[in-house]
Amino acid sequence: DYNAFQLAAWLGRANYIFQNKYLFTFVGRVDGSSRFAPGNKYGFFPSGAVAWRLSEEPFIQDLGLFESLKLRASYGVSGSQAIDSYRTLAILENSNTTFNGSEQAGVTLGRPANPDLKWETTRQLDMGLEASFLAGRISFELGYYFKRTEDLLLNVQIPRQTGFVSRLQNLGEMQNTGLELIFNSVNISKDDFRWSSVLTLSGNRNQVLDLGGVD
Repeated sequence: DYNAFQLAAWLGRANYIFQNKYLFTFVGRVDGSSRFAPGNKYGFFPSGAVAWRLSEEPFIQDLGLFESLKLRASYGVSGSQAIDSYRTLAILENSNTTFNGSEQAGVTLGRPANPDLKWETTRQLDMGLEASFLAGRISFELGYYFKRTEDLLLNVQIPRQTGFVSRLQNLGEMQNTGLELIFNSVNISKDDFRWSSVLTLSGNRNQVLDLGGVD
């Protein structure tokens, strides 16, 4: 029943703003997990984001319509090590049997080893438009995302001739796409009373690309 694991991470980030209108963020992250075998312990997960404050542009200001207006986009990679400790190793399990008319303690094969397990990775694209009007009393945010996960950490059926019924492997891909609209309004704002409303509309589509042989 012993259980222990370690997680180490290194993170670097760079931010740059040009003319208070163009925003850039770049991140590089390295994660290491003791739950994987040597050679697969570490993964590199970069990401980047850009934004354009349209409300700082003269041609938008001349409209006299927006309090703020921003267009943004980001793309990044993240990792998951959502497995139990020692899952790369084979184990033996306690098992009793009868021998010469008496019960004897013994062990049986518990699960197969898989030293090739590695990080489950997700790549995600986000795009959005944010706007506010009437001194911020009305605002909305429209967002789109596309997320694709690869090398899923799943139990996969294997032939019983091996002595096992399943084995933890990196297998399969799935993706999610969606839209989300958030609408905010400040209907009444006084010193002793404030009434605001939030309306959220969202939709998501989940698509399994490959999960063959998973139990």
